[in-house]
Amino acid sequence: MLHTIIKKNSYQDSINLMLLTNAVSSMDGLNKVQIMMATPSNKDIFKDAGLHTEELEAAESNDMAIVIDTEDESTVDEVLEKVDQYLKDQSISNSGSGLETVRTWDRAKNTLPNANMAMISVPGQYAAEEADKALDMGLHVFLFSDNVPMEDEVRLKKKAHEKGLLVMGPDCGTGILDGVPMAFANVVNKGKIGIVGASGTGIQEVSTIIDRMGEGVSHAIGTGGRDLKDPVGAITMMDGIRALENHNQTDIIAIISKPPAKEVRNEVVELLHSLSKPVVTIFLGEKPEQHEGNVYQAYTLAETAQIAVDLAKGNEIKEDYNTGDYTVEGTELQEGQTGIKGLFSGGTLASEAAVLISDALGLGSAITNEDGYVLKRDGHEVVDLGDDKYTQGKPHPMIDPETRAKFIAQAAEDEKTGVILLDFVLGYGSHEDMASALLPSIEKAVNHAKTQGRKLHVAAITGMMPTFLFFMLTWVMVGAFQGFYYGPQYGLSSEAIPQKRITLGSAIINSGMAFGTSLGYYISTYTVDVFGLNWRVPFFIIGALVVLIGIAMALVIKDRPKTKEEKAAENGGEKLKLGDLFKNKNLILAYITIFTAIYGFFVIITWLPYYLEHERGITGGSVAFVSSLVPWAAIPGSILFSWIADKMGKRKPVLLVMLPLSLLAIVSIVAFDSMAILYVALLGYGIFGKISTNPVLVAVVADNAPKHAYGTSFGVYNFIGMCGSILAPYITGYLTDVTGSMNTGFYFAAALLVIGTIAVLFMDESERPNVDESLIHEK
Repeated sequence: MLHTIIKKNSYQDSINLMLLTNAVSSMDGLNKVQIMMATPSNKDIFKDAGLHTEELEAAESNDMAIVIDTEDESTVDEVLEKVDQYLKDQSISNSGSGLETVRTWDRAKNTLPNANMAMISVPGQYAAEEADKALDMGLHVFLFSDNVPMEDEVRLKKKAHEKGLLVMGPDCGTGILDGVPMAFANVVNKGKIGIVGASGTGIQEVSTIIDRMGEGVSHAIGTGGRDLKDPVGAITMMDGIRALENHNQTDIIAIISKPPAKEVRNEVVELLHSLSKPVVTIFLGEKPEQHEGNVYQAYTLAETAQIAVDLAKGNEIKEDYNTGDYTVEGTELQEGQTGIKGLFSGGTLASEAAVLISDALGLGSAITNEDGYVLKRDGHEVVDLGDDKYTQGKPHPMIDPETRAKFIAQAAEDEKTGVILLDFVLGYGSHEDMASALLPSIEKAVNHAKTQGRKLHVAAITGMMPTFLFFMLTWVMVGAFQGFYYGPQYGLSSEAIPQKRITLGSAIINSGMAFGTSLGYYISTYTVDVFGLNWRVPFFIIGALVVLIGIAMALVIKDRPKTKEEKAAENGGEKLKLGDLFKNKNLILAYITIFTAIYGFFVIITWLPYYLEHERGITGGSVAFVSSLVPWAAIPGSILFSWIADKMGKRKPVLLVMLPLSLLAIVSIVAFDSMAILYVALLGYGIFGKISTNPVLVAVVADNAPKHAYGTSFGVYNFIGMCGSILAPYITGYLTDVTGSMNTGFYFAAALLVIGTIAVLFMDESERPNVDESLIHEK
């Protein structure tokens, strides 16, 4: 039974409604469900799906239509509840983003007067009109919309060319412009390789390989998949090539295209030969035999990236990058299981697979483009499920697993199928875990084949890189080595510094952290953002400095061994039990306080540069300057308040001043739009925040910990504090994703500091086993 719900004058973005349909489709008790705006074209889609009703026909284009096919009335209520919650969550996310919603081009331009790019994602029949308006306002156009008539594409691109602008699209799925990912894209290192591609997943594949190999991308300009067809004539590609030729930060140009029209290809190659910069090209379907002057021709996407990186590094170009043993052992196929079924979400990945299969099996020139199939011969099929045929009124297969799940089931039913090929594309805009979403369909297909005495093999291309896992492992090692360092360091300094100067001495030592943090900001910002060097460079620089300092410490610092008599005198002949540390109330409260302080500090240190760049529009070397206000201000702040704490002989009053003020500073960073308040807040956090409070808290531990167990006591102190450093980036990121605003993460850090302040209130400085009051008050 069909149930129709019309929400009058409730406009929602088409992509949101596609995702919403996908979210509710898996609910029990549903035969079918579709949620779309009630436009004339969408009504046809409802009709084709068998979901057309009289109520739907009467609805208007600005109405949101929900049509549910179910026999259970209660299921309708459950669906509507989920729809309302989804839309409410979207509203909260949008309202918390800090961005203003506008409904006219003039208002948009007034809100962002310096914008030079418009991203357009509306139904295809409206896209050309909106792109025209953007071009008339002097904006480049990133046209994500598909199903745009060819004649409109040609007209828009000619108009843009005359205005000195670019129209990227229609159906432009990927772009990276000055490091900013557009649509389906990945975050990659900035560098000196520029890309122009009539291919979204092709750009993703090449750009991520370039990044993995240690180089970066200046710009990746998408053109839309039809740009190299005869009617269009590669207008955007050739304008993009000319732009990169004149871009000072681009040294190498890479060109990516699905099979182009012959005459258009020749015009593009003629332009490439006129450039002063080396170029790498891949025209899928071609198997080049040699390079031509300054134009290097690749056969695969991986080879494209490898040649570009070798050119960027000044390495010798190899004759063949495609060597290797790709034999798979232990495959068991029944007689007649000879078919390969490639079910791809990425068009270029599908085309590349078709080329390689055709070449390996001697199928000849078998590349087609009929109903999304790029290969359909001798039982072998490779289909691009992102083709317009499969995305009208439906989410792209990078977002929604439904279409591909159906094709997997069909492939399993075919007794000739031996291998199913899939791609899982990771990045902005894509499904967060498509492999898990498709796993039930894959398992069902494999089990179905098994019941018929067949073994089905499923192979996948994914974006998960071993280098990322290695990076995570090395980061764990960094954390472990920090843990090994801090406990003994605090123990050594607490033993060496006179008791009445313990806080000030710790502050002087701690100022090294402030200096190092600021130096790190400058090294990373200038090497990567300003000079365009590889992201690994600052790691190498800092790593070398750490090694040198470690050698110096080993040579200079000598640990005085203690005699058995001294050890026995200190602990009364009893061995330390870890639980004893938690019997001292002041130690417990100090541990709680350092957790909240370090949590706030790592929200600042990990998220502040990103916040400044993306929320405040501060870029380049200015990010380093503004971010470094915190550590620079911390140096005089920590020394001043540590001197006061030593002078008073008390830690608690000083902490009760510093913690609330650091809390206020964190709130002020995000609560006010004024840049002047931002600078004051950052300076305030530097003066009163973690770097300055840490020496005072170190003194609290030194006052209360067993002297013979300073190393262990400070090890626990550091462990609990570092737990805050681990949780802060993850929780802040999670809160940002949930609320749509980075501000929430800063507010949460401030809330934790309230807990830290309360903990200090309960400290009792009347009983400190290691404090000699006569020395404290000695003039």
